This record gives sequence, structure tokens and C-alpha cells, in this order.
Amino acid sequence: MNRLQRSLEKSSERASSFAPICQSCEDAISGVRGTHHLCRTCFSREAEQYIPSLLALNHTATFIHRENNIAKRLELLTEANQHHSHLRSSPFIEWKALGYSPHYMTSCIEGDLELLQTWHDQGLKKITAEMKKQLQLKYANRKPYREYVAFDLETTGFHPGRGAEIIEIAAVKVIDGWPVAVFQTFVKPKKGIPKKITDLTGITSADVAGAPLVQEALLQFYEFAGAHPLIAHNLPFDLAFLKHYTEGELKIKTEDTLSIAKRKLARAKQEYKINSFKLGDVASYFGHVIPQAHRAQDDALAVHAIYEAFRDDSVQ
Repeated sequence: MNRLQRSLEKSSERASSFAPICQSCEDAISGVRGTHHLCRTCFSREAEQYIPSLLALNHTATFIHRENNIAKRLELLTEANQHHSHLRSSPFIEWKALGYSPHYMTSCIEGDLELLQTWHDQGLKKITAEMKKQLQLKYANRKPYREYVAFDLETTGFHPGRGAEIIEIAAVKVIDGWPVAVFQTFVKPKKGIPKKITDLTGITSADVAGAPLVQEALLQFYEFAGAHPLIAHNLPFDLAFLKHYTEGELKIKTEDTLSIAKRKLARAKQEYKINSFKLGDVASYFGHVIPQAHRAQDDALAVHAIYEAFRDDSVQ
């Protein structure tokens, strides 16, 4: 064995000694963020079984957290406890995917149930601010978000107020770094698609002929996104279209990867390590290849990749 081979083996051994161990197969976990407790293989195997329940529980927890009627909250929490109890048998729950508390189902839910039952037996009706501090269910999903929806729009122009329309919406739902669900729909515009837009995106009038109109498509998108923050690259552009075509006021948390890139990659730009802060250039800087640029699904996945890269504190 030559010196190079010995050096490589020692480096591999050192890397393995610091790598987290998969709680399912006990192999070293590599290539993922340290918060994960499952390797990619075991994650893929268990995803089909556990992710639907995880998303359902996360969705339910949002409404439980907002409910201040003690009797109703006790009812909702009891039902969630019974319906999702099988999550406790999997290392999935150690995977820190629940935005409000990574170990809530295993260590905190019984305490909340006991508190709520005590208050209910005392004849109390409403949860006060002081009482809420005693509960463990705290839906804390703060920046940088662990749970979010990365999305992208394709449009017929730049200004919705001047007649530009949405022709495609795509999004990826992310929980602690993992894309767990995707959404994509074409949108039928009232006017035709300009040739320059077809040349840029590849989207033709035939593609959108049977697609839903913008209001229906947006309702589907908002149902998919739920209460999750929306992340986009050059967010003001996409947000202008959402606000223009959404009936009523749009109230949702958002974040812009373009603004983050300008802040965190300023030195890289000065040193000519990145050509621009455009989506494709930022994605390429982090090693992500966009298969088909200017298509909403591929661009949304690129936004996800960029945001996860920025979540790494080593990015300056």
C-alpha cells in the first residue's frame, strides 16, 4: 500500500468517525445536514410510509396552536395523539422535521394533554397568554426556515398591471432540507403566449389549452403551500403577480434568495467567483445544475437548493 492510499484511508476513517449514524441501519450518514438521523437509503424507504402522516400532523398542529378554546384544543390534541402515535416507533421523529418541536410527539404531547385536561376539569374556558407559555406546542418556524415552500412562476411579461399573465406555477414543499412534495400546473392565460416567451420557456399555447384559469390555479397552489413560508428568487417579481391575481389580501411569510445572495455572496462577486446573482449563476455556484432554465419546476428546485446552501452557516 503506497503513501497516498494510506492517507486516503486515514482521511476516510476520520470522516466516518465524525459522521452521524443512521438510527435505522447504523451506517454512517454522509452528504446530508447533521440534523438528520436517517441515511438517504433508509429515508427513501420510510418516506412513503411516514411523510404523509408527518405532513398531516404538521398541518394539524398549526390549527391546534391557534385554538385557544381549552375544550376544543384538548379534543384536537387527543385526536392527533391517537392518530399519529405510530410516528413514535420510527427514527423519523428524531429527524427534527417538526417545525414546532422536533421531539413533541415523543416527549411533550402527554404533558400538554395533562395540562389541558386539568384546566378543563377546573372549568376554565380560554387559554391565556400565561397558560400558553406552559404548553410545549410552540409552532416556531423562524428564519432561516426549516419548513417552507420554494416556488417559481413563468409569466408572459414583467408587469401584471400592464397585462402580463401567469402561465405556469411550480413549487416544492421542504421539511428540514428534504423535498417531500411537489406541485406544478400550467395556467391558461386570457391572451396568447408571445413567441419570445415560448422561445424562452418552451411553453406553447397547446400546453396551456386545457389548464385552469389563474384564480383556480392559485387556489390549488395556496392549498398546497398551506401556512408554510414562500421562498423565491427575486421574490418581488413573483409576489407582484400573486398579489395582482389573488382575490383578497395575501398574508404569508416570505423570503427572497436573491436578497440573501447579494448579501452573502458579495465577496464572491467581487472576486469574480460568481458572474451575477441570477438564479442560474447562484445555483451553479453551489453546484446545482438547472436541467431546463425558465421552467417553473426546475427553477423551484433550484431555489430549494440555494436556500439550503444559504442555511449553512459557513456561507459568508
